[in-house]
Amino acid sequence: MLKLSNSNIIEYNKGYLGKVFEVLIEKKLKDGYYEGLTSNYIRVLIEDDIALEKGKIYCIYLERLKENCIVGKVTKDKGGICYE
Repeated sequence: MLKLSNSNIIEYNKGYLGKVFEVLIEKKLKDGYYEGLTSNYIRVLIEDDIALEKGKIYCIYLERLKENCIVGKVTKDKGGICYE
């Protein structure tokens, strides 16, 4: 059952690759990624050289799948900040 659920998440997430989404930053992980959620609850891991602030919304380009998450990078427009 869990395996089926994960495969459904992966298939769902594939449809969002190559797009930019607003992501609310929740926390920084030990492996250097930041973790956040889109408005439709897609879990996103952000890898970038800039420090992101917890609780802020950034525009993230969704690049690739990693397990049941999408890995993305901050867009360079306005430092990735969607709202001031």
